Formats: sequence, C-alpha cells, structure tokens
Amino acid sequence: QRVTTQLHLFKRKPRVPVSPFRFRNTNNHWIWLETIAHPLKADHSMPGIVSNSRDITLNVNYNQKLKQNFERYESLAKATSDAIWDHDFEIDRTYIAGEGYRNLFGYNLTNQFSEEQFWESKLHPEEKEIILETLNKTINDPDIKQSELEYRFLKADGSYAHVRDRFFIIRENGKAIRMLGAKQDITNQKTEEQVKEKLIAELIQNNKE
Repeated sequence: QRVTTQLHLFKRKPRVPVSPFRFRNTNNHWIWLETIAHPLKADHSMPGIVSNSRDITLNVNYNQKLKQNFERYESLAKATSDAIWDHDFEIDRTYIAGEGYRNLFGYNLTNQFSEEQFWESKLHPEEKEIILETLNKTINDPDIKQSELEYRFLKADGSYAHVRDRFFIIRENGKAIRMLGAKQDITNQKTEEQVKEKLIAELIQNNKE
C-alpha cells in the first residue's frame, strides 16, 4: 500500500524515489529494493513507468542487526558503571553505549558513534605508541579472542584517569570483524597501589639505615 501510494505521486511529480520495500525474487525469497521511478518519457506522451532499482538487502539486514545489538548494549550499560563500547572494523567506527563515558570521563557520548580517532587522541603521550602497538598485535593475532589493556586516558576536565579496558574480539576465519569492550576507571586503585609501594620503599630504606 505504501509503495502504491508513493507511485501515485506521478500525478504531481516527474520523478519519484520509492522508499525501501520488500520484493519476492525468482528464488521465492524476500529481498529489499531501493527504487527511483519516472515516466517512460518526460513529456508523458507515452504511457508507462521506468524504474531503476538496486538490491539493498545486505545493508538493511546489517542495519537491523546493528540496531538490535545497540539496544542490547544500551540495556547492558544501564546495569553497569563501565564505559561500554563496540568497534566495527568494516565501517571503522566505534559505538558508545550508555552513559559510562560521560559518567567516568566527562564526555557527552551516550548511545552514539564517537568521532574518528577519538580514543587514540585521548591516550597519554607517554603510553600512546606502546598501547597502539600492543593493540594492533592483539587484533592481528588470530588466536586471541579476549584481552585487556591498562593505560592513562584524558578526561574532559584535562586530568588523566587510569583505565582498565577489557575487550572481546569477534573473528571470521581469524580476521577481526568486531571488538566489544568495557572500560573501568581504576584511578583510586592505582593511587592506593602507589601509596603502598612508597610506604614499602620507605620501610626498606629505614631498615637499611
């Protein structure tokens, strides 16, 4: 009914883009088509319609699956204080689920894609090279399906948080296609560890004296 209604626009328009619709192919399967239709002749002197269609089934299925995944991540993010993220290697984009990024690091990223190179740009300069090198080795190793990194991450207020980033890698024939992870702010834990190490060092030094 929707497609028929759109085609009736020929009474007012010489060219009609028809929004995606399902069409049964010769294998009796439903596919999605995107179509642009116009009269056989621009002057309407001959009856008939010329339509140019393309199969967008893969795109539609992918977007539907992506939407379902995002809904799951958003539900998961509500149950944790971690910053949940999902990187898709096919489109080279990272989706931020829930309010973890905003609550932990102060960035207004909630249920949306981050800007390109956003994560890399926030790594501490002293650690950036080694973290990126380690991550690339992990991604390119077909035997690794889960791992974690610890690094300093620049917050919106200009300070650095110590982060533990745990992630899973989804592979097809060994090639990484998706990477799902959760970041935790472990700054307090790191501070406590540094205080303990300092106290131990002082005790050792006092004993020597």
